[in-house]
Amino acid sequence: MPLAYHSSCAATKAGVWALGRVLNEELRLAGVGKRIKVVTLMPWAADTPFWTHAANYSGHKPRMILMDDPDKVAEAIVWVSLHPREELPVGWKAQAASTFHTILPDLTEKISADIVHREMAKGSPDPATPGAVHRPTPEGRGVEGGVRQRMDREDKARQRTDPR
Repeated sequence: MPLAYHSSCAATKAGVWALGRVLNEELRLAGVGKRIKVVTLMPWAADTPFWTHAANYSGHKPRMILMDDPDKVAEAIVWVSLHPREELPVGWKAQAASTFHTILPDLTEKISADIVHREMAKGSPDPATPGAVHRPTPEGRGVEGGVRQRMDREDKARQRTDPR
């Protein structure tokens, strides 16, 4: 599903999705489609170093609601290797986004864009960065991104200054 402020990520995911579908068709035509499977894994946002490595020109530290633990994606990879299928949305959030986008694409994109825009505005101020586009970044070399913990700190600090 395309997501506001994530244009290069959305374009890349669309390309990966199409590549997986094409490869499965080519494997079928070659007569090996029953033995060899290409799976497109479609996770929801996971708290990985992606958020540190991505370029960010929003003026705020990146945020995403309801982020998944990276282990959830790793477990899905193991599971789907034992139970192959063409595509696997990882978890209920990814499944819901995929389903709603299939049924009501324009409405789903509008709602998700509004949510992402509101959430990004809550992030701490942050200078523009090209992330790891031009060179590797020294931070974010592990599995966890630490975004959920930072978001909790930001939310608590905001609640202390705005008790509504």
